[in-house]
Amino acid sequence: MSGEKKPICVVMDTNIWYQDSNLLLKTPMGSALLYILRQNGGKIGLPEIIEEELPRNIVEQGIKSATVIRKEFETIEKIMGFRSPYEVPDEAKIEDSIRERLIELDDLFHRVEFTLKHAKSALKRVIEKSQPNGDKDQQFKDSAIWEAILSLLDSYIVYFITNDRHFFNGRNLSEEKLADNLSKECKQHEGIVYIYNSMKSCLTALQKDMPQINYSNLILKIDDIINLQLRTELATEIGFEITSLATEISVVSAFLIEKKDNLALSFELCYQCIDIQNDDNNERKDGIFKVQGSCLYEFNSQIVSDVEIDFERMYWVEPNGEEGRRGVIYASTFMGNTQRINYSFRENFTKYF
Repeated sequence: MSGEKKPICVVMDTNIWYQDSNLLLKTPMGSALLYILRQNGGKIGLPEIIEEELPRNIVEQGIKSATVIRKEFETIEKIMGFRSPYEVPDEAKIEDSIRERLIELDDLFHRVEFTLKHAKSALKRVIEKSQPNGDKDQQFKDSAIWEAILSLLDSYIVYFITNDRHFFNGRNLSEEKLADNLSKECKQHEGIVYIYNSMKSCLTALQKDMPQINYSNLILKIDDIINLQLRTELATEIGFEITSLATEISVVSAFLIEKKDNLALSFELCYQCIDIQNDDNNERKDGIFKVQGSCLYEFNSQIVSDVEIDFERMYWVEPNGEEGRRGVIYASTFMGNTQRINYSFRENFTKYF
């Protein structure tokens, strides 16, 4: 089957599946991917080694989330003297929810069995220290995933999403190019594998037939919703003041989804900040407050809804040239199939390199 006539198959590394912005494809980004696959007769490639690992990792994430929620509610109770009733799912409920979601997606899966041939080839890669292995790193699991991808090339054009640098040329994620030895193997199999470091960049490559969108206007609409909710104390605690929206460096990406006349939006809004703590001789420069998240956009009514924030971060440059960062990461956990509990946690103060 020639490459031009092959359907697409998207393979997501395990950690892509349980990132909060992609979690079990229950998010705007996930909806966008499902729309593209169903419109084009595509599949989700699911190597057995990922399918075995996926539920366990998401259960661990859910349990960790529930633990954080309980701890934060205990803090609220101490402060307020009471707390509202709440319930978080136990391990069994989380497992049931994951199982049900995988059943919902079953028609899209192309499962790849982990065979003895895959195991032997993966072991050979480990011994040879060829990518996705390294001189010091032994990546048997990654090598097994790659063997599964190669087995898909007879039937599909593969879009591989991973943030594991061992698959990338020069181990550089930003270029989104396969390692040379992996690229040569694709040619030997007369197949095509595109590699991406995020769901967003993969969707951008897959997206077609987008309606005309005024992105500058979208930036302003999202700002109208989140502006009054910004966690400004992240800036003021370290002596910065947020002054204005920096539209020229803010970014919005749009993707079609199954919901009629709606788009999934991924955004990163940036706000200019000034140092109000130090004088001109010791002023910190390039203060930027960034907010990253996703939302839905109904392009006929031009209404933005379902805004979800992934993180808010303050960036700056010290007088000596070193870069600093402080932020809050937002996450969530599901109770059953519908109810979601949101929570946040502070990043440690750190110099950002």
